[in-house]
Amino acid sequence: GESRTVDLVPGGYGERGWTRLEAMSMYAVSALKRVEAPDIWVAAGEGASFLERFDYVLNKLPSDGVLFSEEDREYIRGHETAFLHQMQESVKRNGYISKHSDEVKCVAFDPKDQNGDLVASGGRDGVIKLVNRQTGTALWSVDLKEEVKSLAFSRDGSMLAAGGVGGVVQIWTVGAGSRPVEKCTLTRHSRNNPECTCRHYNNGFEWRVDLNATCPVRGHSSGVLSVAFSPDSKTLA
Repeated sequence: GESRTVDLVPGGYGERGWTRLEAMSMYAVSALKRVEAPDIWVAAGEGASFLERFDYVLNKLPSDGVLFSEEDREYIRGHETAFLHQMQESVKRNGYISKHSDEVKCVAFDPKDQNGDLVASGGRDGVIKLVNRQTGTALWSVDLKEEVKSLAFSRDGSMLAAGGVGGVVQIWTVGAGSRPVEKCTLTRHSRNNPECTCRHYNNGFEWRVDLNATCPVRGHSSGVLSVAFSPDSKTLA
C-alpha cells in the first residue's frame, strides 16, 4: 500500500524541520523508556476531514527540513544530536535496535553501507524494516502483507528479495538513501490466484494443491524459507 511516513504528512508539514523533530522526540522517548512509540494520527484529505496513521520513518533528519527561520536550524540540530546520542546509548543498554509487533524471523545487512550499520529485518507482522543498528532509527519500512520468512540483498545491495509464509516472493530495487521500489512479484499456487490452474482440495484439515506442470504460475505452493541472489545478481534462488 501507499507509504505513510512522517516525511509524507499532507500539506507540506512533513517537510518541516519542527514536524520531524516532534516525531523524533516521541520516538526517542519511547525507545529510552523501552515502550512502544505512541501512534501518530494526522488530519488529512479534503478539508482535513479524517485521520490517517503515519509511521516514524525519517528519510532525512529534522535539521535538513524546511524552516521559516534559518536561526532555528542550529537549535533543532542540537536537540537532534542529543536524541541520537541517547538512542545510541539505549541500543547499547537494551541490546536491540528495533521492534516488530511480533516475532522476528530474518535479518540481512545492507551491503551498500560500508560501515555495516544498516540492517533489514522481517517477521511475523509482515513488515520489513531497514534500521541503523547504532541508533535504532528506521530508514524505511514496507509491508509484505504476510509473515516474512526470508530476506536477501543482492551482492551490490541494489535489490532486496523477501519470501513469505504463503509462498509469495517479492523483489524491490533499493537505492542508497531512498525507499524500496517494487520490481517484481512471484505469485504463488493458490485457489485464490485466478491464474493458477492446479487442482486444489481440502483434506479435512487444510487446503492442499496438486501441482500441474502446465500451470502458468511459477511460484511456490507453501512458505518460502530462504532466498538468495546469484553472485552476478541476475538470478534468484
